[in-house]
Amino acid sequence: MSMHAACLVVNCGQGGQCEKGAGVSYQCRCQPGFKNMLDDTSMPCIGSSCTFGADCAKLGLGNTPAAPAPAPVIGNYLY
Repeated sequence: MSMHAACLVVNCGQGGQCEKGAGVSYQCRCQPGFKNMLDDTSMPCIGSSCTFGADCAKLGLGNTPAAPAPAPVIGNYLY
């Protein structure tokens, strides 16, 4: 792949446009009303009203509750 082809393979999402940087770097520039996922310019643009656990759930980005920690093992040990 040529150094100029970075934006040919990058998906900046709905509301985003790939902007080539130095070398093979790039960033996704978002239109008004959109923002980069996780506030990372290398990530696609999503609707700014999309919040984790709400609108983003359809995208598989919702916050999943962590599994509870296992109970500590307490017992009497005879040696």
